[in-house]
Amino acid sequence: MNSETEVEMILVEAQNLSKSYGDRSVALADCSFQITSAISLALIGANGAGKTTLLNLLLQTMCPTTGWVSWFGGRFSQNRSQIYSEIAFVPEEHRFYPSWTGQQTVNFVRSFHQNWNEEREKFFGDCLKIPLHQKMSTYSKGNLTKLSLLMALSQGAKILIFDEPFSGLDPLVREELLSAISLHLQESHSALILTSHDLFAVEALATELWILHRGHFLFQGALSTFLARYESFTLKSLRDASLPGILTRSYFKQTYSDTETRTLRFIARPELREGLNSLSWDFQLEADSKPPSLYDCYAACVHAALTEVK
Repeated sequence: MNSETEVEMILVEAQNLSKSYGDRSVALADCSFQITSAISLALIGANGAGKTTLLNLLLQTMCPTTGWVSWFGGRFSQNRSQIYSEIAFVPEEHRFYPSWTGQQTVNFVRSFHQNWNEEREKFFGDCLKIPLHQKMSTYSKGNLTKLSLLMALSQGAKILIFDEPFSGLDPLVREELLSAISLHLQESHSALILTSHDLFAVEALATELWILHRGHFLFQGALSTFLARYESFTLKSLRDASLPGILTRSYFKQTYSDTETRTLRFIARPELREGLNSLSWDFQLEADSKPPSLYDCYAACVHAALTEVK
């Protein structure tokens, strides 16, 4: 368990961060946040939502249109080498020298990191069963990701940034990586920033959730808080009854009918119940006993944004 001082330590802070391309294309709009040493953060959103842009702005590989980012209380330009030494980054696309072996690649990267942990390197090399003696040109996508992860977890970094690390991996490899990352987070207390479309991995690793949609945050907070915002409902109506307009606020998961009734299953904010309970006797509303999944809650959140319901 982290100490109180560690929990409150601010690693990254951003204020009014924006990125635009030309007059009309806004990749990220007026984002402000803090990332602490205790955080395990998942950043989710559709392709083009602004996730990669945000990571590039954090890593200073892209200049913001407005706003600023500070690391460890200072601007990036003031101590670039020190800041990079505290960051371990795993990109979605892996680029290594194909003629090198995995071990040669590890040796090369190790030479740049003073806090490198050789015990962790050996442990994760054995745990992930990486063929370090083979040339990189023979590596599968799974082994390339494993090697990137091995090097990231051995650096002794305070903050891990993983960009779609599970993309295109088979389920067994994904399980191996999830176990390795979880173990590392428990032992090292490193902060984690994860972008992923894999919501199973998000639930396994993250305690905090940010949702980006068209360059804007739809949600920033605890994952448990986000899941508690929604309920799953079943609504039965007479077959010829018109659906109430209030349901435009909801994400429909399933719709089916029989000879006399129409049954709708949908995900909505709990406060919608009051409006539905006041409907005529043509409708019967029931809250499902099983809570909605993260996917259902995420879909409901985005649906509300698309219908401009706040």
